Amino acid sequence: MALLNRTPYKNVESRARTIVTYLGPLHVDADRGPRKVPVPLDSAETFLYQHFPLEFTITSSTKRHTTDFRGFLYLTNRRIVLLADYPTRRFESFAVNLAEITGFRYSYRDPRTVGIHFKTADGKRYRVELAYRPGDEGRCKLLTEFLEVIVEGVTSRKQKLDEAITSVSVLRDLAIGEVELPPSYGEVVADALAAAYRGQAQVM
Repeated sequence: MALLNRTPYKNVESRARTIVTYLGPLHVDADRGPRKVPVPLDSAETFLYQHFPLEFTITSSTKRHTTDFRGFLYLTNRRIVLLADYPTRRFESFAVNLAEITGFRYSYRDPRTVGIHFKTADGKRYRVELAYRPGDEGRCKLLTEFLEVIVEGVTSRKQKLDEAITSVSVLRDLAIGEVELPPSYGEVVADALAAAYRGQAQVM
């Protein structure tokens, strides 16, 4: 099952311009203001891939949810998450749990635009079109390679998922040079818990 507008996130200040090696630049500017990072499902969730900016269009079996929204893409060992840079009342976030994917394919419209098709365990189908900026073709290809490895592990045998995640982690470490990574999920969890505690304290 995919989640629409139900993914908590945190605004995090960008510390520096992100640099990626031969795969092309990852455009995150220090002066563009805070970026959005999904709050983890638990302490075991880790980042495998992230990209900003890109534009995405999301369509389900029954309707089109958003068209050409600019935002953030995150792939973790548990899910793929899209967060709008400027949320509206109609769209803020979209997330698919990797373990819920029962079917997966993708096709390129051009080297930097890919359409990703998911079928989830509840029988619903989703199409996510991702449009990268010129120069980010390598990043686009890297995402589909990561998803292929992970989804194959999910759909063939559930017990292979951990092996697939490990393979992607190795690929990630080999592919990416000097990168400004998101804060650790430990930091995000700690900050979220602290904020919740402060809220409770004010109520009391």
